[in-house]
Amino acid sequence: MQEDLCFWFACLVPVPAFSERIFTFSEFLAGLALMVLAWMTADSRYRFRIATAPIPLRHLTFGIVGSVGFLVLLTDLWQAQHWLVPRGNFLSPATWEALLAGLFLVTFLVWALFSFISPPEFGRANATRFHGELYRAIVRGSPGELAEIADEFARSVRTIVAFAPGRRARKGDKSAESEKISTVSGQAHDVLLLIGDRRFCRAVAQSAPITALRLFREMTSAEKLSLPVAAFARNLLHEAIGDSNSFLFHETEAYSSGLVGHDKPVSQAMFGNYRLVEATRALDADYRECQRWTPDQWDAYCRAVLVTFEDFAKSASPWQHSFAMHNAIDRIARSTNDLFRLNGVASSSRDDEIERRLGVVVDFLRSAVEILNRNEPPERYRRGLLRSGHEHGSPTIYDTLARAVFEVVHNACSVRAPVNLCWSIQYVSVRSQLYSFGALEGPGAKIVKLKLRRLIYDSIADMKKKDFPNFEGARVLSFCLNVLGFEFNRASYDPDSRALQAAVLTWVRAHYSWLRTANPLVAQESLPEGVVFDPKQTRLVKTYPVRGLRKKAVRHYFPVNP
Repeated sequence: MQEDLCFWFACLVPVPAFSERIFTFSEFLAGLALMVLAWMTADSRYRFRIATAPIPLRHLTFGIVGSVGFLVLLTDLWQAQHWLVPRGNFLSPATWEALLAGLFLVTFLVWALFSFISPPEFGRANATRFHGELYRAIVRGSPGELAEIADEFARSVRTIVAFAPGRRARKGDKSAESEKISTVSGQAHDVLLLIGDRRFCRAVAQSAPITALRLFREMTSAEKLSLPVAAFARNLLHEAIGDSNSFLFHETEAYSSGLVGHDKPVSQAMFGNYRLVEATRALDADYRECQRWTPDQWDAYCRAVLVTFEDFAKSASPWQHSFAMHNAIDRIARSTNDLFRLNGVASSSRDDEIERRLGVVVDFLRSAVEILNRNEPPERYRRGLLRSGHEHGSPTIYDTLARAVFEVVHNACSVRAPVNLCWSIQYVSVRSQLYSFGALEGPGAKIVKLKLRRLIYDSIADMKKKDFPNFEGARVLSFCLNVLGFEFNRASYDPDSRALQAAVLTWVRAHYSWLRTANPLVAQESLPEGVVFDPKQTRLVKTYPVRGLRKKAVRHYFPVNP
């Protein structure tokens, strides 16, 4: 054993024997093994939390744990060799080991704090680390990892929206030169751009709709509608429609989905503010995606559009033009463009996909007009003074809906045979649901039907006005002759059709002979199945063949001017 060694006022003495050890190297290794096991088995959510802590936790932990292990090993070696230490009572062997054990414990508790107790949020201290870790996760693209991180992202939505600038100054923009963007604001802006990745949006739609709920609610409450989330909103819409288990398919109605279907929390947050939808283009679906949608997916899209439409009709002026509403309604109406595929099909069940899609579109248009009925139209509309429809060069919402109904009518005109299918599409699915027999009542519906009558008649009358017979006008004329008939009765129980029927029959009587002379093909196209022209008597003949309870054929005649 070494002897005491003194120099002037300082003495070095051998380490006294430890009566009871508090923290040895073997105990350190056992604790370290448990810590490593916990760190290695943690899922991506907790690894993301550790990586985005406001302090460089991984590097600090490595340094502290390595230093503690080295000092514990050195302490054991020093005690075993009885090496010299300064004499005094300032730091006893037990106190020294307790300090090392406490430092080791604090390291573990800090990990637990940021992993479980108080997970980190996006802020000034971790903005760069948060952006970098999210970037790496999205580039890797692991579905399981993105699902966890998408849900974890909801914690930081409030601070990200708070830090993100309303708009970034463009290079050379003198009006924005004074707008200095800090590092944390730039990182917040880039994070909002980053979450527009299609894979991240898929994870949000499938596993973390609460993230979308919080993001759009924060944007609305903070009045920061111009944040760069357009890509996120559009891709989230596509992914939600593509997944039959997403919020768009569960937030339907209270009857089928209970309270969630009544409140529609995510749908209301994302689509319930039409100004937010205008800014984010949340309803701007890609036409290539739309071509692959099933009727159920179109139904989900229509429900989302109706949520926005309800807020637009309630809070916006009828003269205000909404690009989001106009484009969405036009896209829905154009989804019936393939009705011509049914033309000539011998058998078509009501479950046919094209017919089901037509039913979805018709239900949407009916619902949209019913929403308009809840709000009083402008005074000029109520008096019927404003009929053409445009104010300040832009169509009103009434014009947009009337144009959408006309688009559906025009597409239904392409189904001409067989007779039963033609009647089912044109009369049962379109006319009776959208136009006649009191299908749509109310102040808004009257305006839409007035504009629709004008569109239908103008498309027919333009063939003579512009001296240009065309197949579009011919098909619309065929539709009118098919569903309105030849016999005009002022006492008809269908008052919605009286004015249109009178105008169309008057035009046919005056101009059909001219149409046959100008273009025989267009004239033939303007006659529905079962109607022929009798040149000797200069009249149209409609034949109802023997069918069902009809024991003999019935013919109706309509004379035209020679």
